[in-house]
Amino acid sequence: MSDTANAAAPAKAPPKLAEERKVIALREDLWSCEGFRFGRHEVTPDPRAIREDLLQPEYWTNIAAKLAPGGRIEAHWQDGSAYGEYYVRRRQGSYVEVLELNYWKFPSTIDLPKNASLYDVHWAGTTPLWRVVRKSDKKVLRDKFVDEFSAWAWLRQQPWARAG
Repeated sequence: MSDTANAAAPAKAPPKLAEERKVIALREDLWSCEGFRFGRHEVTPDPRAIREDLLQPEYWTNIAAKLAPGGRIEAHWQDGSAYGEYYVRRRQGSYVEVLELNYWKFPSTIDLPKNASLYDVHWAGTTPLWRVVRKSDKKVLRDKFVDEFSAWAWLRQQPWARAG
């Protein structure tokens, strides 16, 4: 056989995001390792991170040295909206290629108030947590809810929010 027949196929470029936007790199303090042979890792993606971000090499830049081929990564979104499992396919320096094994986006089953369209409930970060915002003037009505369900439940209990 010739040497060209044994040559590996050139590596494919990682998939690009549908729209051009900057990927937010995973912070080191949101990573942990269980210490198995290939490494089992847990990460907590920022709620602004989307599923496709975790498939981009740029996402793993800050912790690339801690990952090795064969490692598994569990991703638990901060706001509890999704869970994913990833496999480290290869790593070269700060370049990490991961494959998605499983991904679940959890459905929202919240009983909304009649005039829910007047309000926005969203994740605002690790300090304010979930917050309720009136859309008309963008005023934060209340924050520090531990989950989206609690924020909507609070809003449903307000007499001014029940008017329909």
